[in-house]
Amino acid sequence: MTELSVAISQQSGRHDHPCDFWLRGYVKDVVYGGPIANLAELKNRITQHIHNITTETLRFVVEHSVLRFQLIGENGGQHIENFLSKSFSRKPTSFS
Repeated sequence: MTELSVAISQQSGRHDHPCDFWLRGYVKDVVYGGPIANLAELKNRITQHIHNITTETLRFVVEHSVLRFQLIGENGGQHIENFLSKSFSRKPTSFS
């Protein structure tokens, strides 16, 4: 978990933050993009890819999460997937 999610989970009792879902998905995609020979290589890949995430990308992910929460609030807590394609056309593209 990220430091941000640890702080949030301590306050709310939850253990997962939406940014963690993004981070896990991103790391899984890039780390497991090819064969891994051993545990040391796996650890090195994880470390390398975590360090390659830019501040701009992390900022975008947090801002995107905040906007999603606002949409959920405006929609009375209901599903918002039908709004997302209209609201979020920009995706993070810089990971190095």
